Amino acid sequence: MDGIEYRYQAGGGLCGDDCWCCRRVAEAVPYVTVPHAKETDSAWKCHRYEDGQDDDWCRTVGAHDGVAFKYARGTDLCGDCWCCKRKVQPGDCTPPGENCMTSQCCSVAGTQCYLQDAEYASCRGVCVNGSGWDCSTLGERSAQRITCSWPDEDCTLTRQCCHDNTTCIRQDAQTAVCVKGETPDAWDGSVLGEAVGKYSIAPAGPGELVTGTTLNCFMAVMKGTDEEGLMSTAEDLRAGIFQCEYFKVYGAEQSRFIHEGPWNSWVNVDSLYNAWHQVKEDGFWKKADWTVKVDPDTVFLPARLRAHIRQLRPPAGQPIMLENSNVVAALPVLGAIEVGSREALVLYFEGLTQCHRAQGSFGGEDGFFYRCGISCGVGTMADISILRDPGDDSPCTDGSRVAFHPRKDAWGWRTCWNTAGR
Repeated sequence: MDGIEYRYQAGGGLCGDDCWCCRRVAEAVPYVTVPHAKETDSAWKCHRYEDGQDDDWCRTVGAHDGVAFKYARGTDLCGDCWCCKRKVQPGDCTPPGENCMTSQCCSVAGTQCYLQDAEYASCRGVCVNGSGWDCSTLGERSAQRITCSWPDEDCTLTRQCCHDNTTCIRQDAQTAVCVKGETPDAWDGSVLGEAVGKYSIAPAGPGELVTGTTLNCFMAVMKGTDEEGLMSTAEDLRAGIFQCEYFKVYGAEQSRFIHEGPWNSWVNVDSLYNAWHQVKEDGFWKKADWTVKVDPDTVFLPARLRAHIRQLRPPAGQPIMLENSNVVAALPVLGAIEVGSREALVLYFEGLTQCHRAQGSFGGEDGFFYRCGISCGVGTMADISILRDPGDDSPCTDGSRVAFHPRKDAWGWRTCWNTAGR
Protein backbone atom coordinates (compact mmCIF):
# COMPACT_ATOMS: atom_id res chain seq x y z
CA MET A 1 0.00 0.00 0.00
CA ASP A 2 1.43 3.42 -1.07
CA GLY A 3 4.77 1.78 -1.83
CA ILE A 4 4.92 0.07 1.56
CA GLU A 5 4.74 -3.71 1.82
CA TYR A 6 3.28 -5.23 5.02
CA ARG A 7 3.63 -8.79 6.26
CA TYR A 8 1.94 -10.53 9.19
CA GLN A 9 4.24 -12.93 11.04
CA ALA A 10 2.41 -14.70 13.90
CA GLY A 11 4.66 -15.17 16.90
CA GLY A 12 7.15 -12.54 15.71
CA GLY A 13 10.71 -13.13 14.58
CA LEU A 14 10.75 -11.48 11.17
CA CYS A 15 11.28 -7.98 12.52
CA GLY A 16 11.73 -8.60 16.21
CA ASP A 17 10.54 -11.13 18.74
CA ASP A 18 7.74 -8.90 20.01
CA CYS A 19 6.42 -7.75 16.63
CA TRP A 20 3.81 -9.60 14.57
CA CYS A 21 3.30 -6.93 11.86
CA CYS A 22 6.29 -5.96 9.69
CA ARG A 23 6.72 -3.48 6.82
CA ARG A 24 9.28 -2.52 4.19
CA VAL A 25 9.52 0.07 1.42
CA ALA A 26 11.17 -2.11 -1.22
CA GLU A 27 12.80 -5.50 -1.66
CA ALA A 28 16.25 -4.09 -0.97
CA VAL A 29 15.19 -2.54 2.29
CA PRO A 30 15.11 -4.85 5.33
CA TYR A 31 11.97 -5.18 7.40
CA VAL A 32 11.63 -2.68 10.23
CA THR A 33 9.62 -2.98 13.41
CA VAL A 34 6.10 -1.61 13.65
CA PRO A 35 5.25 -1.54 17.38
CA HIS A 36 2.04 -3.34 18.21
CA ALA A 37 -0.28 -2.47 21.05
CA LYS A 38 1.23 -3.34 24.41
CA GLU A 39 -0.16 -3.40 27.90
CA THR A 40 0.12 0.11 29.31
CA ASP A 41 2.23 0.95 32.34
CA SER A 42 -0.96 1.90 34.17
CA ALA A 43 -2.54 -1.55 33.79
CA TRP A 44 -2.63 -3.72 36.92
CA LYS A 45 -1.06 -7.17 36.69
CA CYS A 46 -0.99 -10.11 39.08
CA HIS A 47 1.85 -10.26 41.60
CA ARG A 48 2.95 -13.66 42.88
CA TYR A 49 4.20 -13.56 46.46
CA GLU A 50 7.90 -14.09 47.07
CA ASP A 51 9.72 -14.99 50.30
CA GLY A 52 8.45 -12.96 53.25
CA GLN A 53 5.47 -11.58 51.34
CA ASP A 54 1.82 -12.22 52.23
CA ASP A 55 -1.56 -10.49 52.22
CA ASP A 56 -0.53 -8.08 54.99
CA TRP A 57 2.57 -7.16 53.00
CA CYS A 58 0.46 -6.39 49.94
CA ARG A 59 -2.00 -4.34 52.00
CA THR A 60 0.72 -2.10 53.46
CA VAL A 61 3.73 -1.97 51.12
CA GLY A 62 2.27 0.75 48.89
CA ALA A 63 5.09 1.06 46.37
CA HIS A 64 8.58 -0.42 46.21
CA ASP A 65 11.40 0.12 43.70
CA GLY A 66 9.10 1.97 41.30
CA VAL A 67 6.33 -0.66 41.43
CA ALA A 68 2.95 -0.01 43.10
CA PHE A 69 1.06 -2.83 44.82
CA LYS A 70 -2.62 -3.07 45.74
CA TYR A 71 -4.52 -5.73 47.66
CA ALA A 72 -7.60 -6.49 45.57
CA ARG A 73 -9.32 -9.56 47.00
CA GLY A 74 -12.93 -9.77 45.83
CA THR A 75 -12.39 -7.50 42.82
CA ASP A 76 -11.36 -8.13 39.22
CA LEU A 77 -8.60 -5.52 39.24
CA CYS A 78 -6.08 -8.08 37.95
CA GLY A 79 -8.24 -11.14 37.41
CA ASP A 80 -8.57 -13.70 40.18
CA CYS A 81 -5.33 -12.49 41.77
CA TRP A 82 -5.45 -10.93 45.25
CA CYS A 83 -2.27 -8.82 44.97
CA CYS A 84 -1.90 -6.55 41.93
CA LYS A 85 1.03 -4.46 40.73
CA ARG A 86 1.89 -1.83 38.15
CA LYS A 87 4.53 0.79 37.45
CA VAL A 88 4.08 3.64 39.94
CA GLN A 89 1.58 6.24 38.73
CA PRO A 90 0.59 9.58 40.27
CA GLY A 91 -1.53 8.75 43.30
CA ASP A 92 0.06 5.34 43.98
CA CYS A 93 1.05 6.23 47.51
CA THR A 94 4.64 5.57 48.54
CA PRO A 95 6.11 4.57 51.93
CA PRO A 96 9.07 6.36 53.58
CA GLY A 97 12.40 5.45 52.02
CA GLU A 98 10.99 5.16 48.50
CA ASN A 99 11.15 7.85 45.82
CA CYS A 100 7.80 9.69 45.74
CA MET A 101 8.61 12.04 42.85
CA THR A 102 6.15 10.26 40.56
CA SER A 103 3.44 9.30 43.04
CA GLN A 104 3.47 12.58 45.01
CA CYS A 105 1.46 10.64 47.58
CA CYS A 106 2.44 8.97 50.88
CA SER A 107 1.11 5.68 52.22
CA VAL A 108 1.95 6.23 55.91
CA ALA A 109 -0.62 8.41 57.67
CA GLY A 110 0.57 11.92 58.47
CA THR A 111 3.61 11.94 56.15
CA GLN A 112 4.40 14.38 53.35
CA CYS A 113 6.40 13.91 50.14
CA TYR A 114 9.42 16.25 50.43
CA LEU A 115 11.89 17.04 47.65
CA GLN A 116 15.56 16.33 48.32
CA ASP A 117 16.93 17.30 44.91
CA ALA A 118 15.97 17.23 41.23
CA GLU A 119 15.88 13.42 41.16
CA TYR A 120 14.71 12.25 44.58
CA ALA A 121 11.91 12.90 47.05
CA SER A 122 10.77 10.87 50.04
CA CYS A 123 7.86 10.69 52.47
CA ARG A 124 8.62 11.82 56.01
CA GLY A 125 7.04 13.57 58.96
CA VAL A 126 9.03 16.80 58.73
CA CYS A 127 11.79 18.30 56.60
CA VAL A 128 14.32 20.64 58.21
CA ASN A 129 15.80 23.40 56.07
CA GLY A 130 19.58 23.37 55.99
CA SER A 131 19.71 19.58 56.26
CA GLY A 132 20.77 19.08 52.65
CA TRP A 133 17.19 18.71 51.45
CA ASP A 134 15.29 21.13 49.22
CA CYS A 135 12.20 20.52 51.43
CA SER A 136 9.70 21.61 48.77
CA THR A 137 6.46 19.65 49.11
CA LEU A 138 4.95 17.43 46.42
CA GLY A 139 1.25 16.59 46.72
CA GLU A 140 -0.70 16.71 49.98
CA ARG A 141 0.14 15.39 53.43
CA SER A 142 -1.59 12.02 53.92
CA ALA A 143 -4.61 12.03 56.21
CA GLN A 144 -4.11 10.84 59.76
CA ARG A 145 -7.02 9.75 61.93
CA ILE A 146 -4.95 7.57 64.27
CA THR A 147 -2.91 10.02 66.34
CA CYS A 148 0.00 7.71 67.16
CA SER A 149 2.75 5.92 65.22
CA TRP A 150 3.38 2.20 64.83
CA PRO A 151 6.64 0.38 65.67
CA ASP A 152 9.51 1.53 63.45
CA GLU A 153 7.44 4.41 62.04
CA ASP A 154 8.36 8.10 62.24
CA CYS A 155 6.72 9.74 65.27
CA THR A 156 8.09 13.26 64.85
CA LEU A 157 4.60 14.71 64.49
CA THR A 158 2.51 12.33 66.64
CA ARG A 159 4.99 12.15 69.55
CA GLN A 160 3.31 8.99 70.81
CA CYS A 161 3.35 5.31 69.88
CA CYS A 162 0.44 3.00 69.16
CA HIS A 163 1.86 -0.24 70.50
CA ASP A 164 2.52 -1.24 74.13
CA ASN A 165 6.07 -0.90 75.43
CA THR A 166 7.26 1.29 72.57
CA THR A 167 8.69 4.78 72.96
CA CYS A 168 9.02 7.69 70.53
CA ILE A 169 12.76 8.46 70.47
CA ARG A 170 14.54 11.10 68.42
CA GLN A 171 17.08 9.72 65.96
CA ASP A 172 18.31 13.04 64.54
CA ALA A 173 17.08 16.55 63.77
CA GLN A 174 14.56 15.30 61.21
CA THR A 175 13.51 11.88 62.45
CA ALA A 176 12.05 10.21 65.53
CA VAL A 177 10.97 6.56 65.60
CA CYS A 178 8.74 4.38 67.79
CA VAL A 179 11.03 1.66 69.10
CA LYS A 180 11.08 -1.03 71.76
CA GLY A 181 14.23 -1.36 73.83
CA GLU A 182 17.57 0.37 73.45
CA THR A 183 18.56 2.53 70.49
CA PRO A 184 21.97 2.80 68.76
CA ASP A 185 24.54 5.09 70.39
CA ALA A 186 24.56 7.32 67.31
CA TRP A 187 20.94 8.35 67.92
CA ASP A 188 20.06 11.63 69.62
CA GLY A 189 18.11 9.59 72.19
CA SER A 190 15.64 12.26 73.34
CA VAL A 191 12.29 10.79 74.35
CA LEU A 192 9.37 12.57 72.68
CA GLY A 193 6.54 10.40 73.99
CA GLU A 194 5.27 7.03 75.22
CA ALA A 195 2.62 4.55 74.10
CA VAL A 196 -1.07 5.51 74.05
CA GLY A 197 -3.27 4.35 76.91
CA LYS A 198 -6.87 3.44 77.56
CA TYR A 199 -9.45 6.17 78.10
CA SER A 200 -13.14 6.14 79.01
CA ILE A 201 -15.95 8.07 77.36
CA ALA A 202 -18.64 9.70 79.49
CA PRO A 203 -22.35 9.45 78.64
CA ALA A 204 -23.91 12.28 76.68
CA GLY A 205 -25.30 15.04 78.84
CA PRO A 206 -28.87 16.37 78.83
CA GLY A 207 -29.74 17.72 75.40
CA GLU A 208 -26.61 16.30 73.75
CA LEU A 209 -26.82 14.02 70.73
CA VAL A 210 -26.48 10.30 71.36
CA THR A 211 -25.46 7.46 69.05
CA GLY A 212 -28.30 5.54 67.41
CA THR A 213 -29.03 1.84 67.78
CA THR A 214 -28.92 0.34 64.27
CA LEU A 215 -26.85 -2.86 64.27
CA ASN A 216 -24.59 -4.57 61.75
CA CYS A 217 -23.99 -8.08 63.12
CA PHE A 218 -21.83 -10.95 61.96
CA MET A 219 -20.43 -14.30 62.99
CA ALA A 220 -17.53 -16.36 61.66
CA VAL A 221 -18.36 -20.06 61.29
CA MET A 222 -15.92 -22.93 60.84
CA LYS A 223 -17.08 -25.26 58.08
CA GLY A 224 -17.64 -28.88 59.07
CA THR A 225 -18.02 -28.13 62.80
CA ASP A 226 -20.92 -27.85 65.26
CA GLU A 227 -20.82 -24.11 64.63
CA GLU A 228 -22.71 -24.67 61.38
CA GLY A 229 -25.56 -26.27 63.32
CA LEU A 230 -25.65 -23.39 65.80
CA MET A 231 -25.76 -20.87 62.98
CA SER A 232 -28.57 -22.81 61.25
CA THR A 233 -30.55 -22.89 64.50
CA ALA A 234 -30.30 -19.11 64.86
CA GLU A 235 -31.25 -18.62 61.22
CA ASP A 236 -34.25 -20.97 61.45
CA LEU A 237 -35.52 -19.08 64.50
CA ARG A 238 -34.71 -15.70 62.92
CA ALA A 239 -32.82 -15.16 66.15
CA GLY A 240 -29.47 -13.70 67.23
CA ILE A 241 -27.67 -11.79 64.50
CA PHE A 242 -30.59 -12.44 62.14
CA GLN A 243 -32.61 -9.83 64.07
CA CYS A 244 -30.10 -7.07 63.30
CA GLU A 245 -30.69 -4.46 60.59
CA TYR A 246 -27.69 -5.88 58.71
CA PHE A 247 -26.20 -9.35 59.20
CA LYS A 248 -23.64 -11.59 57.53
CA VAL A 249 -22.03 -14.99 58.12
CA TYR A 250 -18.37 -15.44 57.18
CA GLY A 251 -16.21 -18.50 56.96
CA ALA A 252 -13.57 -19.09 59.64
CA GLU A 253 -10.46 -21.24 59.78
CA GLN A 254 -9.73 -23.91 62.38
CA SER A 255 -7.96 -22.49 65.43
CA ARG A 256 -5.46 -24.04 67.84
CA PHE A 257 -6.16 -24.56 71.57
CA ILE A 258 -3.48 -23.75 74.12
CA HIS A 259 -3.18 -24.40 77.84
CA GLU A 260 -1.49 -21.50 79.57
CA GLY A 261 -1.90 -20.20 83.10
CA PRO A 262 -5.34 -20.22 84.74
CA TRP A 263 -7.12 -19.44 81.46
CA ASN A 264 -7.10 -21.86 78.53
CA SER A 265 -7.67 -20.12 75.23
CA TRP A 266 -8.17 -20.55 71.52
CA VAL A 267 -5.41 -19.08 69.35
CA ASN A 268 -7.92 -17.61 66.91
CA VAL A 269 -6.47 -14.21 66.04
CA ASP A 270 -5.81 -15.02 62.38
CA SER A 271 -9.22 -16.59 61.83
CA LEU A 272 -11.18 -13.59 63.11
CA TYR A 273 -8.63 -11.13 61.72
CA ASN A 274 -9.51 -12.35 58.23
CA ALA A 275 -13.22 -12.09 59.03
CA TRP A 276 -12.77 -8.47 60.16
CA HIS A 277 -11.11 -7.70 56.84
CA GLN A 278 -14.18 -9.09 55.07
CA VAL A 279 -16.41 -6.91 57.24
CA LYS A 280 -14.34 -3.91 56.21
CA GLU A 281 -14.55 -4.76 52.52
CA ASP A 282 -18.30 -5.49 52.57
CA GLY A 283 -18.99 -2.00 53.91
CA PHE A 284 -22.26 -2.69 55.78
CA TRP A 285 -20.60 -1.32 58.92
CA LYS A 286 -20.77 2.15 57.38
CA LYS A 287 -24.58 1.99 57.32
CA ALA A 288 -25.07 1.00 60.97
CA ASP A 289 -24.41 2.84 64.23
CA TRP A 290 -22.77 -0.26 65.75
CA THR A 291 -21.08 -3.41 64.49
CA VAL A 292 -21.42 -6.54 66.61
CA LYS A 293 -19.27 -9.69 66.33
CA VAL A 294 -21.03 -12.67 67.87
CA ASP A 295 -19.61 -16.17 68.36
CA PRO A 296 -21.82 -18.98 67.01
CA ASP A 297 -22.22 -20.45 70.53
CA THR A 298 -23.41 -17.12 71.95
CA VAL A 299 -27.15 -16.60 72.40
CA PHE A 300 -27.47 -12.90 71.52
CA LEU A 301 -30.58 -10.74 71.93
CA PRO A 302 -30.32 -7.64 69.67
CA ALA A 303 -33.39 -5.93 71.15
CA ARG A 304 -31.76 -5.97 74.58
CA LEU A 305 -28.52 -4.54 73.17
CA ARG A 306 -30.46 -1.64 71.66
CA ALA A 307 -32.09 -1.00 75.04
CA HIS A 308 -28.71 -1.10 76.80
CA ILE A 309 -27.25 1.36 74.29
CA ARG A 310 -30.13 3.78 74.85
CA GLN A 311 -29.55 3.55 78.60
CA LEU A 312 -25.78 4.10 78.22
CA ARG A 313 -26.33 7.32 76.21
CA PRO A 314 -23.12 7.06 74.18
CA PRO A 315 -22.30 10.50 72.73
CA ALA A 316 -22.74 10.76 68.97
CA GLY A 317 -19.69 10.72 66.73
CA GLN A 318 -17.33 9.08 69.23
CA PRO A 319 -15.15 5.97 68.67
CA ILE A 320 -16.48 3.59 71.33
CA MET A 321 -16.16 -0.09 72.16
CA LEU A 322 -18.34 -1.54 74.89
CA GLU A 323 -16.72 -3.38 77.80
CA ASN A 324 -18.86 -6.44 78.45
CA SER A 325 -17.43 -8.23 81.50
CA ASN A 326 -15.37 -7.78 84.67
CA VAL A 327 -14.31 -11.42 85.04
CA VAL A 328 -10.82 -10.77 83.61
CA ALA A 329 -9.55 -7.41 84.85
CA ALA A 330 -6.97 -7.01 82.10
CA LEU A 331 -9.47 -7.92 79.38
CA PRO A 332 -12.86 -6.22 79.83
CA VAL A 333 -13.98 -7.06 76.28
CA LEU A 334 -14.48 -10.81 75.94
CA GLY A 335 -14.88 -12.37 72.51
CA ALA A 336 -18.29 -14.02 72.88
CA ILE A 337 -19.69 -10.64 71.79
CA GLU A 338 -17.75 -7.56 70.67
CA VAL A 339 -19.45 -4.21 70.05
CA GLY A 340 -17.92 -1.14 68.40
CA SER A 341 -19.40 2.11 67.09
CA ARG A 342 -19.06 3.11 63.45
CA GLU A 343 -16.47 5.72 64.41
CA ALA A 344 -14.53 3.07 66.34
CA LEU A 345 -14.40 0.89 63.24
CA VAL A 346 -13.04 3.76 61.15
CA LEU A 347 -9.98 3.79 63.42
CA TYR A 348 -9.88 0.01 63.92
CA PHE A 349 -9.87 -0.68 60.19
CA GLU A 350 -7.24 2.00 59.54
CA GLY A 351 -4.88 0.29 61.97
CA LEU A 352 -6.00 -3.33 61.56
CA THR A 353 -3.05 -4.56 59.52
CA GLN A 354 -0.49 -2.66 61.60
CA CYS A 355 -2.07 -4.08 64.78
CA HIS A 356 -1.68 -7.58 63.41
CA ARG A 357 1.97 -6.97 62.60
CA ALA A 358 2.68 -5.45 66.00
CA GLN A 359 0.70 -7.89 68.16
CA GLY A 360 1.20 -11.09 66.17
CA SER A 361 -1.10 -14.10 65.91
CA PHE A 362 -0.64 -15.61 69.38
CA GLY A 363 -3.55 -15.51 71.77
CA GLY A 364 -7.28 -14.91 71.60
CA GLU A 365 -9.11 -12.70 69.13
CA ASP A 366 -10.90 -10.81 71.90
CA GLY A 367 -7.56 -9.63 73.28
CA PHE A 368 -6.55 -8.57 69.79
CA PHE A 369 -9.78 -6.61 69.24
CA TYR A 370 -9.53 -4.83 72.60
CA ARG A 371 -5.82 -3.98 72.46
CA CYS A 372 -5.98 -2.94 68.83
CA GLY A 373 -8.88 -0.64 69.66
CA ILE A 374 -6.87 0.98 72.46
CA SER A 375 -3.86 1.35 70.14
CA CYS A 376 -5.98 3.02 67.47
CA GLY A 377 -7.49 5.55 69.87
CA VAL A 378 -10.87 3.94 70.53
CA GLY A 379 -12.46 4.85 73.87
CA THR A 380 -14.51 2.59 76.12
CA MET A 381 -17.85 2.57 77.88
CA ALA A 382 -18.63 -0.18 80.38
CA ASP A 383 -21.76 -2.33 80.52
CA ILE A 384 -20.83 -5.65 82.10
CA SER A 385 -24.42 -6.88 81.78
CA ILE A 386 -23.88 -7.30 78.05
CA LEU A 387 -22.12 -10.60 78.78
CA ARG A 388 -21.04 -10.59 82.45
CA ASP A 389 -19.87 -14.23 82.68
CA PRO A 390 -18.21 -15.86 79.63
CA GLY A 391 -18.63 -19.34 81.11
CA ASP A 392 -22.26 -19.19 82.16
CA ASP A 393 -24.53 -22.27 82.32
CA SER A 394 -27.57 -20.57 83.84
CA PRO A 395 -31.08 -21.23 82.46
CA CYS A 396 -31.01 -17.85 80.63
CA THR A 397 -33.64 -16.24 82.85
CA ASP A 398 -31.65 -13.08 83.67
CA GLY A 399 -33.52 -10.34 81.84
CA SER A 400 -30.68 -7.83 82.28
CA ARG A 401 -28.26 -9.78 80.07
CA VAL A 402 -27.71 -9.16 76.36
CA ALA A 403 -25.86 -12.42 75.66
CA PHE A 404 -25.43 -15.89 77.15
CA HIS A 405 -22.32 -18.00 76.47
CA PRO A 406 -21.53 -20.77 75.79
CA ARG A 407 -24.33 -22.90 74.30
CA LYS A 408 -22.46 -25.57 72.37
CA ASP A 409 -25.31 -27.60 70.86
CA ALA A 410 -28.43 -26.70 68.90
CA TRP A 411 -30.84 -27.88 71.62
CA GLY A 412 -29.10 -25.80 74.29
CA TRP A 413 -28.97 -22.75 72.02
CA ARG A 414 -32.66 -23.02 71.12
CA THR A 415 -33.72 -23.62 74.73
CA CYS A 416 -31.77 -20.59 75.97
CA TRP A 417 -33.23 -18.38 73.24
CA ASN A 418 -36.79 -19.45 73.96
CA THR A 419 -36.32 -19.01 77.72
CA ALA A 420 -34.76 -15.56 77.39
CA GLY A 421 -37.55 -14.43 75.09
CA ARG A 422 -40.38 -15.20 77.51
